[in-house]
Amino acid sequence: MGKNRDESVRGGPPLRGESLKQAWADWLGHLPWQLFVTLTFDPKIVFPVTAVHASKEAFWWCGQTARLLRSPVGWLYAVERGRSGQWHAHALLIGTRRQLGCGPEAIWRQRNGIIDVRPVYDAARVVLYTTKEAARTGEIVLSDTMRRYLPVTRPHVVVALHPTEAT
Repeated sequence: MGKNRDESVRGGPPLRGESLKQAWADWLGHLPWQLFVTLTFDPKIVFPVTAVHASKEAFWWCGQTARLLRSPVGWLYAVERGRSGQWHAHALLIGTRRQLGCGPEAIWRQRNGIIDVRPVYDAARVVLYTTKEAARTGEIVLSDTMRRYLPVTRPHVVVALHPTEAT
């Protein structure tokens, strides 16, 4: 009876700090992400940029990318504030055959500004980088197609999400 409401619902105390980051990286880091994309706004095209606007534009671009590739691309994105104070987004893509082609890049450039696309070599590390601001902003957006890619993750539990009596 000494447990608080959160502990009784979840089965243990909530994860925080480094434990939460590690569990998050372990869970999403097992997906074979293909591309890491930074979506930045050129102030000559769009200014100022709020977190809401950056999120809406990232969502729109991810959806358009899937349409242009004619593929059920899985994606996640998170927005963050840059050193200049302007917001931008980082996205991870899966199901792209390791390339975007010029179409998705061109529509971002035309509409918003600067796009940087890189292949993913270390999935766990890029997941942490992509979502580093999410603890503060409270938003990570996953595509509805992500369910398609979950079977490629490890089929067993990799990390305990809360301490057990044995630990």
